[in-house]
Amino acid sequence: MKVAIYNAQGALMRDLTSQIVSGQHQLNWNGLGSDNNPCPPGLYYISVNRNGRFFSAKLVKQ
Repeated sequence: MKVAIYNAQGALMRDLTSQIVSGQHQLNWNGLGSDNNPCPPGLYYISVNRNGRFFSAKLVKQ
């Protein structure tokens, strides 16, 4: 399973895959990018890819 946060331009902001273990999941994104600096407010997307099935949703960071 791969879980990642992208900005509105499609750039990878944070890969959350390492936080995933088997079973049910609830993820909380702390708003930090891969460099551990806060991402600016705006539109982001979370994408989940599991066994070839893809899901994405919009996130708004204020």
